[in-house]
Amino acid sequence: MPQAIGVTYANAYGRFSVARNLCGYSFGATDGDDKPTELLRKVEQELFGAGNGIPPTADVNVINNDSPDGPKRDQNSISPSTGRADQNLDGALCLRALATGTDPVTGRKLRGRDRLDALRIAKSIASIRAEGDLRGKPTIFVTGRRDAILPPNHTSRAYVGLNRLVEGPRTGLRYYEVLNAHHLDALTILDVLFDAPLFSDKLIPLHHYFFQALDIMFDHLKNGTPLPPSQVVRAVARGGSDGPLADVPPLDEAVNLPAIDPSPDAGDLIEWIQEQEAQGRSRSEVFGQLLREFGEEIRQAPVAEGIGITAYLIPILAFLAGGLLVAVFLRRQGGATEEAAAAPAPGPAPTGDPELERLVDEELGRTP
Repeated sequence: MPQAIGVTYANAYGRFSVARNLCGYSFGATDGDDKPTELLRKVEQELFGAGNGIPPTADVNVINNDSPDGPKRDQNSISPSTGRADQNLDGALCLRALATGTDPVTGRKLRGRDRLDALRIAKSIASIRAEGDLRGKPTIFVTGRRDAILPPNHTSRAYVGLNRLVEGPRTGLRYYEVLNAHHLDALTILDVLFDAPLFSDKLIPLHHYFFQALDIMFDHLKNGTPLPPSQVVRAVARGGSDGPLADVPPLDEAVNLPAIDPSPDAGDLIEWIQEQEAQGRSRSEVFGQLLREFGEEIRQAPVAEGIGITAYLIPILAFLAGGLLVAVFLRRQGGATEEAAAAPAPGPAPTGDPELERLVDEELGRTP
């Protein structure tokens, strides 16, 4: 799965042709020996409904075209540089190089076609980088706190913090963070396959809150009902034993799935550096502190070197303790801070090479 995500993201960001086989990767059906084979017509027809677009899915796997013994399913292939079945280290290093613009082995800047590919990816990422300005539109984020694949610090919390800096108290964004949940509810099917409580005793279904958020938004748009304030939703895992799946108690909505509360307790409100406001600090001062502590990523306009993403919300420990949390409700009026307003708009990192820039723009289908 990690290899597949890296491959699909790199291809999507760089808008590469499927025939390009970026970093020697391709997708296809494989046989019992992990060699490419024809995808059954019936399976191909079911792909739309059964596949999620990220191999392995519906008999489609990631293939390492460069395995010395011929194209082979990636996870069991051989890396040419090591001669080992190391889950295609060469391919992973290639993807890393395209993400950073630097060879991770030698530390040298990429050159030629590799440099062009890396710049394509960097420019596309820059073009979709979030600005945090929802222009007052009512918006709801629902995030599971126990998400190790899409950690809240690098996704929802970060955007909520940026949005507060840009829109201030006029924002229409509400953030509901659910305990004991993550975004891959589908993994609970493994419990049935293995007849063991691998996930169902530890995690609650986040999809329940997705539907609840839709109902809340519908009521807001149709009837003008205020959106509940941003809050922690203290969902409770079912628990159980190490025995069979049957030992896991059924979900009790009243106990395990508390509703998003229109008037949450003070300890459940998601707030951001409220003490800073109490101390009389201005939004500009708060932004300046974040900028000093976490760097330019706070502006969502990265420097030319690298494409790093950092979480910059300060009260993480308090957040995890269930006390005062990430971002909200500075009472001072006004829009974005002077610093945020002056921040450069997201855009591609300059290369200092006009010809290279022209080639990339040409390949991306833009007007030079």
